Amino acid sequence: MNCENCGKALEGTETCECCGVDAPPVSKAKQRAKRVLAGIVIFLVAFVGALLLDDVLEKEYSELTDIEKITNNIKFEAIGGDFVIDSTKQQYSKGELKGNVYTNEWANLKIEVDERFTEASEEHYDAYDNLLTDCAAYFIAEGDGDELGIVFYKGGGYSVKEYCDEALESWMGSVRAHVNEVFSQEYIENIVYERDAKPVEIAGENYLGVFLTVRFENGLSTVYSDYCAEKDRKIIDIVVVADSLEESLGIIDDFEAFNKEG
Repeated sequence: MNCENCGKALEGTETCECCGVDAPPVSKAKQRAKRVLAGIVIFLVAFVGALLLDDVLEKEYSELTDIEKITNNIKFEAIGGDFVIDSTKQQYSKGELKGNVYTNEWANLKIEVDERFTEASEEHYDAYDNLLTDCAAYFIAEGDGDELGIVFYKGGGYSVKEYCDEALESWMGSVRAHVNEVFSQEYIENIVYERDAKPVEIAGENYLGVFLTVRFENGLSTVYSDYCAEKDRKIIDIVVVADSLEESLGIIDDFEAFNKEG
């Protein structure tokens, strides 16, 4: 890693000895690459059994130190609701993306994505599109690295709470592994991880939102979110990466119902 101010190699430190400029926070693009790999593991669980993901994460965690601060052990059973959307006459569809407008009659979702977002490269779609999942749309804000993805899990076998629990563990495994690769132990000691979950209304339906907030020593943070609901034994998963929970919820507020009453 090089100093963004003078270009000098930082040589494992977070502050440039030449000009005193702090290193930038973890690249969200690199974190996303880790997330994609962990996400694929989640989606393959239906084929090889739930223990596979546990084994993968156990190996991943075993390579890390135990000094990170982790708060909020979520008890999903304490969250009311099953987050199931009633079946309708529409058949399952990935929806349609035209420019910056995504619509899906089956999921009853419509969003005109903010102009700061641009559609992601094919590799994002390829990483999610497989036998068990469809990536309907994926956007990245090049300026700040925020992300918005709409993914459908078709494998069955999960309740929304079980799916969200696995998704949160996937974020934890991938982010912690990447942080451990990039930063020194001294820097890692001052990173705080916060986990949370709560019901969130999206386009008039009840979704379960799960959030991993990573707080860095310099005051910056990144929030990894999944907003999920079940319909016709499929999981609708809206993925958001943002700098704060408020910003994540603000992106979600842009969704509206495809089939508006009246």
